[in-house]
Amino acid sequence: SQISDKMVGDNFFIDSWLKPAFHFGPTFSFILKKNISLDTGILYSLKGSRDKSKNGFEETYYLEKMNLSYLEMPVNIKIKILERNTSFYCFAGGYGGYALWGNIYKKPDISKDEVFRDKITWEKGSEFSMKRLDYGANMGFEVKSNKSSIGINFLLGLAKISYYKSYYNRTLEISYKYQLWTKRSINN
Repeated sequence: SQISDKMVGDNFFIDSWLKPAFHFGPTFSFILKKNISLDTGILYSLKGSRDKSKNGFEETYYLEKMNLSYLEMPVNIKIKILERNTSFYCFAGGYGGYALWGNIYKKPDISKDEVFRDKITWEKGSEFSMKRLDYGANMGFEVKSNKSSIGINFLLGLAKISYYKSYYNRTLEISYKYQLWTKRSINN
């Protein structure tokens, strides 16, 4: 996961890395037509960023890590593009998320001991004030064999999630799903 960042005020971001995170929760698939389904779910997702920044005209660099925890609901249209022993799907749609908690760690690059830690606030007022609501578009691919599937999903956050900085969530997810049950037709 990654929060996209730009030069904001006196802070200049030098390096930004993808932050490994996870998501989990139940997903549901509703068949609309033979090869088309509506997929949704309720997922707990951890997002955030890892950056190296320079503060103003100082010569000190800072290592900064932000963790944000969301409850998310994706809604996708999934199309089966190939079916053999293994099925291939592509999907696209949107997502909405609500932030549950967050924190930030900031440490001068030259210091081994000095670490600044703070909780994210959800009201305007501090440098670490964030908005709880996140939403955006997503798209991806999925490969399914029997009851297991592996997918790749890219989430493009459209909501500015900070009150004072230009932060948007950008997330690349690699998913593993296991199908617990299938609703059978009444006629079978």
